[in-house]
Amino acid sequence: MENLTKTREQYKAAKLKRTAVLAEAFNHLTGTYDEVVTIQNDVLTNAQRAFETTYQGYEEGKFDYLYVLDTQRTLFKTQAQYIDALETYHKKLAQIERLMGRNIDSIEQKQTKIGGSI
Repeated sequence: MENLTKTREQYKAAKLKRTAVLAEAFNHLTGTYDEVVTIQNDVLTNAQRAFETTYQGYEEGKFDYLYVLDTQRTLFKTQAQYIDALETYHKKLAQIERLMGRNIDSIEQKQTKIGGSI
């Protein structure tokens, strides 16, 4: 009887720990999701637009080549930031699914909204 009680307490402790880890991972996942969406919809779009505008201005003689390279470098850094955020998102998603032992349909719906090509 004592072993059974001890085992039940260990099970409860392990379950509480898993729940806490899961909650932390989910909070990080939602924050990362917001970051990915912001980068994808705002930052990356603006960086791409800035590069294209600068390049067009260079072809028209309005900007020097160093300015074009600077906007291109900013675009590349933004793309790298986007890829890093996507990597973090997918790692957290995998961690949550591993902890739960199954795929999460509601999160998968969010996942399809992001992850488009750069």
